[in-house]
Amino acid sequence: MKRGGVRTMAVAVVLGLALGCGAGEDRSRAELATDHGELAAPPTEPARPAHEPAGAEASSPVMTGVLVAKAEVVLVAPGSGQLEDIAVELGQRVEAGAVVATLALREDEAEFAVSDASWRAARAELDRLELELEAARKDRADTETLEGIVSAAELRERRQAEALAAARKRSANAQLRAEGSKRREAEARVAAGQLRAPFAGSLTRRFVDPGATLGRGDAVVELVSTERLLRFAAPETALRAGAIVQGTTVEVRFAEHDRPIRAEVVALAPEIDATTRLVLVEASFDEDPGLRVGAVAEVRVVE
Repeated sequence: MKRGGVRTMAVAVVLGLALGCGAGEDRSRAELATDHGELAAPPTEPARPAHEPAGAEASSPVMTGVLVAKAEVVLVAPGSGQLEDIAVELGQRVEAGAVVATLALREDEAEFAVSDASWRAARAELDRLELELEAARKDRADTETLEGIVSAAELRERRQAEALAAARKRSANAQLRAEGSKRREAEARVAAGQLRAPFAGSLTRRFVDPGATLGRGDAVVELVSTERLLRFAAPETALRAGAIVQGTTVEVRFAEHDRPIRAEVVALAPEIDATTRLVLVEASFDEDPGLRVGAVAEVRVVE
């Protein structure tokens, strides 16, 4: 028993010495490599995506942006009436001011007819009073040539008749202006039945078809501007560091393009999202990307 225990202890001592020598040898080799300038290789840098430019710093994070229309609007019926025509097809481009749809506004057209008739009656009355004033002036002038022959009372009567004719003409002229104002307002409401594009854009949606009866405020068509903006969310830290401000140039890469496009920051949202700590940013392009609304891009601040 004693002899077996001694043998076991001897094996343990030999293993301990062997391990200790191995560790010491490793440490000696490491110290020797350090003395000769043989440093350990740095950790391998993760592979950079092919589209990511070399030399990009952590201070210029890659953000995701979406292409949006600069403006969009829904044209609605200005009054009750029937939709007569939609002059633009879905997806068709229109210029600013072009007629997109036409409505027959019955109430406004009836009001315009009444206003037009009243204006014409006032115009005729003014014409009649102008003739009346002209006759009164002639009578007064003829009577004055007979001064000394006709009585003073008759001369006074002719002058008073002229003055009254002039007053009636002034009143009729004022009435004509009032009726003209009502007529122009009614005409403008009828003209509003022609829905015009407020900007150059494309028709993206038709809510009704010709022949439909509409009420005031009913949607007719939707237009989106042909001008595009880039909208992306920037981290709060980038704004605090001053990396993104109004006028900052960003590089935009769309999957559909083989080269980046430059854009300039034109607007920043006044609030920071409480959950994500992101700020909504909009940028305008130096050149038209020629893509549909909704295209996704990678965005990086140009250093």
